[in-house]
Amino acid sequence: MMKTKAILSFVLLVVVLALAGCASQTGSIASNVQVESPWIRAAANGGNTAAFMVIKNTTAQEDKLIKAEAAVSGKVVLMSTEKKDGKMQMVNVDTIVIPASGQQELKSGSFHVMFMGLTKDLNDGDTVQVTLTFEKGGTIKLDIPVKKPTT
Repeated sequence: MMKTKAILSFVLLVVVLALAGCASQTGSIASNVQVESPWIRAAANGGNTAAFMVIKNTTAQEDKLIKAEAAVSGKVVLMSTEKKDGKMQMVNVDTIVIPASGQQELKSGSFHVMFMGLTKDLNDGDTVQVTLTFEKGGTIKLDIPVKKPTT
């Protein structure tokens, strides 16, 4: 009887620790997708701004960023800057591919997350909670710092 209780206690401890490990996967890691150096450009209430970051995929299968959400704007869209008819313009994209065992840099003049119709000022030093959803990697919540661009 004592031995059975000891084994059950050990199994329960292992389960609790395993669940705690799963719960710690929030923040900048979601199923082998890692976000590094995220930041959002400072902007005024009513305006638009963008988030930039490096997204790394440590798996052998490509993944896709399929959605971004934040409460600070009326609309959040995935965008790319492309050359059309000799002019650079931003276009909505359905997904941003994160290559297998690779990374995708979201930066000015390329892929980025666009926040349209800001509901408040975003000042240098503020933090914005953003939820990113990946096709395979699930969702992650990030607290992204707002920065005033240096250029």
